[in-house]
Amino acid sequence: MRLLSEALPLDLLGGPVFPKTYPYIEPDAFSNSEHFLQGQPFDIYARLRSEAPVAWQRENDNGSGFWALTRYDDVMRVDGDPKTFSSQKGGILMAYGPPGTRHPLLFRASVDAMINMDAPWHLQLRKEHMPYFTPGYLDGIRKKVAAETTRLIDDMAGLGDCDLVEALSSRLPLFTLCEILGVPESDRAKFLDWMHYLEVAGHVAATQRRNPEPTTARFPGYSKNSRPTSRSGWPRSHPRW
Repeated sequence: MRLLSEALPLDLLGGPVFPKTYPYIEPDAFSNSEHFLQGQPFDIYARLRSEAPVAWQRENDNGSGFWALTRYDDVMRVDGDPKTFSSQKGGILMAYGPPGTRHPLLFRASVDAMINMDAPWHLQLRKEHMPYFTPGYLDGIRKKVAAETTRLIDDMAGLGDCDLVEALSSRLPLFTLCEILGVPESDRAKFLDWMHYLEVAGHVAATQRRNPEPTTARFPGYSKNSRPTSRSGWPRSHPRW
């Protein structure tokens, strides 16, 4: 098996190659951040569903573009037909960028993931994890997540006004992930910091494409010392490591 990072085409198509079935409208619906300044652009979504349910979307300087499906039945059709529609050919992520601007480790980590694999490799990798997710284990995770949800909400109760993302929705998914990975509590704050770094990674990548520089991590506080120095803090004996 060749990893996606080893087989990703260098020159992805820059636009449609077949005759149009639907009109070419709203080509920047998902790449123009100004559409989202006042919330979700539901009027644009409605127009796409009505006039161009399969629409080509530009990515400006972030990538080669992609097809957007906006009708439920079409999404379910594509999602249920892996023989016709591939997650692995070209991947599912946006903004790969030119090869010279890709971080040698972060690019591989984001691309060579199970979500970017087709059968049979996707199923084989899932099977490697399935023995750990027994009903008893999942019930234990559910109880821990429920307890953590209660704790976070209780902490919010006396604050009056607060940022829901900061106080709850950014923390609960990471709590769940850390429980599954067996990350000790002393290291979990690092995951929240890393998540914030990833949030700005796209902006950093786009800036580097406009002003090419060596592909080094340039996030505040991001260094080798900010990561666990070894796996010794996360026990090798942990069944989900």
